[in-house]
Amino acid sequence: KEAVLKAVETLPRGFVPNQGQWNEEALFSAPGFFGNTWITKNGELRHVILAKQECKKEEKHKPCPTKAWVLSESFVGGNAKEVKGEKELFTKVSYFIGNDKSKHKAGLPSYEMVSLGEVWKGIEVKLKAKQNSVEKIFVVKPGANPEEIKISLKGAKGIEIKDSGELVVKTGYGDVEFSKPVAWQEEGNEKKPVKVSYKLDKTNNTYAFAVE
Repeated sequence: KEAVLKAVETLPRGFVPNQGQWNEEALFSAPGFFGNTWITKNGELRHVILAKQECKKEEKHKPCPTKAWVLSESFVGGNAKEVKGEKELFTKVSYFIGNDKSKHKAGLPSYEMVSLGEVWKGIEVKLKAKQNSVEKIFVVKPGANPEEIKISLKGAKGIEIKDSGELVVKTGYGDVEFSKPVAWQEEGNEKKPVKVSYKLDKTNNTYAFAVE
């Protein structure tokens, strides 16, 4: 069992499409560093943060109850279009949960990336699944304005920026930390670094980017 679990942990884990095993509102799901990340039909990102509860002594033979906190990211002034998986991985995923055999799905594909299309004019959004995190990539085409990028956080109890540049989102189950943003401009085969940082609207729990 330990060998199998260790092997599974090293498999590339990407976005799995919904082929009837979940609620129809969900299009893709991927594991994140604080729970699962779901992509809905309208392109909203829902991060489900799990908190395992202590079992009572008399209930040790039963599974411990689990509570969840949902943190949602939605695009302000923009809409996801043509949500589709990209860069299929060799990892296949199967679901055999519950007694409803119509929801038992085997050999589902998984994808390294999901494209949300052009969310704002001239700005394409892609999501990249790593082993235990989900990365947002904003491709700003020539002439497009990166100041259009604004993301609202529902379920956040507050947001702040660390001195080191990371975005800290407060939830009922502790803080979730978003990595410091990185930006560059491509000229031919060359990537030139561009200074970028988060900027916040704390009244609406909304974040954007300050790009030089």
